[in-house]
Amino acid sequence: MTTTKNIPDQSIRPNFARENRVKLTADVQVNHGDSLITVPQGETGTIIDHVNEFIKIKLDFNPIDRNSDESWEIEVLPEQITLIDPNILINPELKSYIPPLSADESEKLLDNLRQFGCREPLVIWEEHSILLDGHNRFSLCTKYGIEYKTVKIRLSSFESAYSWIISNQLGRRNLTPEAISYLRGTLYNLEKQQGSRKDLTYDQSDHKLEGENLTYGQSGHKLEGENLTYGQSGHKLEEENLTYGQNVHKLGAENLTYDHFDHKLGAENLTYDQSDHKLEKKISKKTAQKLAEQYKVGSGTIRRDAQFADAVDKLAALVGEDVRSSILSRDGKLTKKKTIELANLAEREPDKVKENFVDGNYVYRVPEYKPAPFPYQVGDVVKVSAKNEPQFKGFVGCWAIVTAVSEFWGDVKMWNGTATGIHPRNLSSLEYNPSQRESKKQLCERITRIIEQSPEVTVMQFLSLLGRQKSPELTQIESKILTLLEYEYGVCQLS
Repeated sequence: MTTTKNIPDQSIRPNFARENRVKLTADVQVNHGDSLITVPQGETGTIIDHVNEFIKIKLDFNPIDRNSDESWEIEVLPEQITLIDPNILINPELKSYIPPLSADESEKLLDNLRQFGCREPLVIWEEHSILLDGHNRFSLCTKYGIEYKTVKIRLSSFESAYSWIISNQLGRRNLTPEAISYLRGTLYNLEKQQGSRKDLTYDQSDHKLEGENLTYGQSGHKLEGENLTYGQSGHKLEEENLTYGQNVHKLGAENLTYDHFDHKLGAENLTYDQSDHKLEKKISKKTAQKLAEQYKVGSGTIRRDAQFADAVDKLAALVGEDVRSSILSRDGKLTKKKTIELANLAEREPDKVKENFVDGNYVYRVPEYKPAPFPYQVGDVVKVSAKNEPQFKGFVGCWAIVTAVSEFWGDVKMWNGTATGIHPRNLSSLEYNPSQRESKKQLCERITRIIEQSPEVTVMQFLSLLGRQKSPELTQIESKILTLLEYEYGVCQLS
């Protein structure tokens, strides 16, 4: 099942959604142990939650010791805070597509920003003032007072925003394998959903970059004068068409071609209706195949990526958005296989899955072990079924006689050896009656007496066959051979 991302309703507090950067507009008093601490006006932080009428903020600095690594969270009223930059909003759902930085990566980024400044502008979705690219830079710049620039683009829908962010992120070099897999899988799901619709609309003004002399170099996008060059794939939009082509978009003078992630629509396959901006697409190959060609992987890999992306989204919906960041980070403890297993388990036992996460991080909990009581009694005949126990090497499939028992363990004797402290899982019952158990006991004793005489190899091979004998009784010929061997080695006299 494919999960669909929904944008949270922010109509109640549009400026104070989770993840937004804010600063205090007044002094705030908070309890700290037995003391009352004043957090001064101007302190900055990030919104992490809403608690009734209050807003919970994680402060950038400890108000008692600004050099301390101890994080502080306070609750304030909406009128006590304001956005650090009113022109930049953070949408938690869109931000979730941005793989988190490790502590080391964040430190290196901060050093770079302090030394060279914020060279690449932040990318803003013009219609909603939502930040699309530069979340980590924005957070660090506003925390440490570093100047930054912005560039705006126009997008018609959240689906377009999703695609833009994913495409932009997949062009980065510092992604973890899990993040790459997640982004490719999410892109596949989005493309598949869009491809199944009949009413897709393309707004000619969707992807516009405002300004005349702006340069955006992060992903190879340049605005030079009135010409826009998209350098990543070598496609250009020239002359008067100041249009941003997300991945492979071309606008020519006579023909309009919309090529979205290498799905090419030629003149014979593209219909552009200026009245309602509808595109009717004819896609000859499957979405997985197209993306596989684009990212130079197999189509099976793309489908597995989609399965992994679904699993990550399911766990994030169940446990919280921090789970997504934890799984995709370099310090993530969950493999892709384990992530999918947990997501499948969550459908049946959601509470059990929740117990394995603490603050978004996966914690392996060793299940409480209760050993099963040893079910056999002294004299019972059992079959050795263990395959990976060293002390049973060469005895798998042999019958054995229980010689001692405790509450959870037992000792057994095979035809040519003994084993102690055996767990019942390594044994299986042979349903012998008392007479048959006594016969096996006598057989074991007769074999032991012969072995004590160090017989030849061929004799040991015969005794080994008796040790694996499934029947509770010897055949007539087996009984005769055994008796002859006893006579040969002087452990029994013929009657």
